[in-house]
Amino acid sequence: MQFLIRSGMGDRSDFVGCTQAEVATLESRYRVRLPSSYREFLLLMGCKAGRFLVGTDCLYGQLMELDLPKARLDQLLGLQFDWNLPEDAFIFSSHQGYIFHCFRTGEGDDPPVYGFAEHEPKLRRSAETFSGFLWNCASDQLSVAKKE
Repeated sequence: MQFLIRSGMGDRSDFVGCTQAEVATLESRYRVRLPSSYREFLLLMGCKAGRFLVGTDCLYGQLMELDLPKARLDQLLGLQFDWNLPEDAFIFSSHQGYIFHCFRTGEGDDPPVYGFAEHEPKLRRSAETFSGFLWNCASDQLSVAKKE
């Protein structure tokens, strides 16, 4: 979060974390124990993340409203795939409604992140860890901002 603030993605008041109760509600609703790295993200900026991840539905309110973590792929994209998400997959983001990211809850405290998209509907590893995924998103977003 400090990196995001120093990079101009917002000031301290632009980042609002979830409460412990909200994280517990998310875990209860989806019957899952979330990895500690993801829980930390939620507690730091799970309700409001400044200009970080603009265009991506990944915050607490969006997860509760969109029901992403339990959505079926055919519901998300209106397409049929010849593969299924693993049972322990937790979809935590939807970028512009056609790119999705998930992690497997059974793959540790800082699990790999997998992605799939409408135009490329194959599950692929996007980052070695959830924290690395966030770092990559921040770096990419800053690169784009510098070009503009």
